[in-house]
Amino acid sequence: MSELPKGWKRSTVADALIIIDYRGRTPPYSETGIPHLRSANVRDGKIVWEKLRYVTEDTYEQYMTRGIPKVGDLLFTTEAPLGHVADVPDQKFCLAQRVMVLRTDHDELHPRFLKYQIMSPEFQGRISGRGTGTTVTGISSRNFKPVPLLLPPLPEQRRIVARIEELFSRLDAGVAALRHAKAQLQRYRQSVLAAAVTGQLTQDWREQHPDTEPAEELINRISETRAALFRAESENSEVKRHVSKHKRHKFTTPPNWTTPPSWKFTSLLTSCQFVVDCHNKTPPYENSGIPLIRTTNVRNGKLAWPKMKFVNKETAAHWSQRCTPEPGDILFTREAPAGEAAIIPENTRLCMGQRMMLFRTFHDLLLPSYLLTVIRSHNFQSQYGEKQVGVGVQHLRVGDVESLALPLPPLPEQHQIVAEVEARTTAIDHLEAELDRQLTRATRLRQSTLATAFSGKL
Repeated sequence: MSELPKGWKRSTVADALIIIDYRGRTPPYSETGIPHLRSANVRDGKIVWEKLRYVTEDTYEQYMTRGIPKVGDLLFTTEAPLGHVADVPDQKFCLAQRVMVLRTDHDELHPRFLKYQIMSPEFQGRISGRGTGTTVTGISSRNFKPVPLLLPPLPEQRRIVARIEELFSRLDAGVAALRHAKAQLQRYRQSVLAAAVTGQLTQDWREQHPDTEPAEELINRISETRAALFRAESENSEVKRHVSKHKRHKFTTPPNWTTPPSWKFTSLLTSCQFVVDCHNKTPPYENSGIPLIRTTNVRNGKLAWPKMKFVNKETAAHWSQRCTPEPGDILFTREAPAGEAAIIPENTRLCMGQRMMLFRTFHDLLLPSYLLTVIRSHNFQSQYGEKQVGVGVQHLRVGDVESLALPLPPLPEQHQIVAEVEARTTAIDHLEAELDRQLTRATRLRQSTLATAFSGKL
C-alpha cells in the first residue's frame, strides 16, 4: 500500500459514512406526484431529470421509512450501473432499490470530496472488484462497507475540491463547445441531404447537361426490366407475391417536396426490383457463423458490428427463403427505431433479423447509394409520422414502407448526386472523428485529474 501524504489517514466506508439503503423496496408508481429516483437517474456526478417515474404522497410516507435524504448527502448507485454518484437535490423525492444514501460528518469529511473520490478511477476499481453478478454487476452493503477511503485534513479536502471544480469547469466549457460543433455538423449533414434530394445540389450540373433522359423514361425502364424478370421467374413464390402487390399498389406524392421538372416521384415498391420483409421470428443464435442483422446493428447509414448475433448456414437459408441478402441491397429498420438504413458491403454474407426489410434495386437504373441518401434525408423521413403505429414502441407496417415516396432523378444525375454527397459527408465524417477524439481526451483528462487529486499531487 502506497505511503499517504502528510496528514492524510485511511478509513473505510463503514467507519466514515452513514448508509441508508433502500434496496429490496420497489414502490407502486403513479402518473404524477413525487419523483422516484432510480439508478438510471444518477449519472456522471449529477441527477438526470429524464424518464422519471412518480409515487403518490401516501406511497412516499409508506416507503421512505429508513431515513430521509437531505442536502449534503450523496446518492450512490449499487447496480445498473454500479458506482455512479450525485448530490442529493433540494427537493422531495422517493428512492429506488438500487440507490443508497451516503451521509458524512461534515466536520470530518466534505461531501463533495467524498463524491469526487467515489468518481476516481482507484475507487471505481475497488468497488468493481467487490461487485457480484453475471449479467449485471452490483455491490451489497456488506461488500461496500469495507471499501477503503482516504481522509486528508478538512482544509486540504476543501482545497482539493475547489481545484477539481476549477479544472472541471474548464473541461465542461470545452466539452460544451465540442458538442455544439458536433450538433452543427449534424445540421450541415442534413442540409447536404436536403439539397441532394431536392435537386439544389446539382442545379449547376443540370444546366450543363440539359439533354439527359427524363426520369419518367427511367421509371418505365425499371418497370419493363422488373416485368421481364417476373415473367422469367413466374413460378417463384416471392415473384407471385410481388406481382399481386404491384396490381393494387398506390402511393401519394408528398405535397411539400419540390424537385426539378426532369425528376419524377415514385415509391419504394415501384422503384425497386424487390421489397422484402423479414421472417417474423427470432432465430436460434450461435456463437459464430453468419452475422444476423437486427435493428440495433443499423445506425447512421452503416452496419454496426459490435454486439452482433450469429446464425448457422441452415438457419440463414431458412430465414432467407423469400430473398437472400446480397451486397448492394439496402437493409431498413421498421422499428426500434424505424427508418435506419444501410447498404450491405461487398463480399459480405448476412441474415436478416426481425423488424428488418430489404430493398433491392436494379443497380444500373437506381443506384443503391442514391436510394440510401434519400432514405437518410429528413424530407423522406417526414413521411413516417402519420404512418407509424403502436402504443409502446412505434413501428412502420410493411405496406406503408412500400408506399413511401421518393424522387427519382435521371441516372447520370444520380451518379453526380452520390459523388457530391460523398465528398461532403466524407469531410463531415473526418471532422466528427476529430471531435470525438477530443471528447475522449476530455474524459481521460477528467479521470487523470481525479487520479492526481487522490494521490495527493493536485
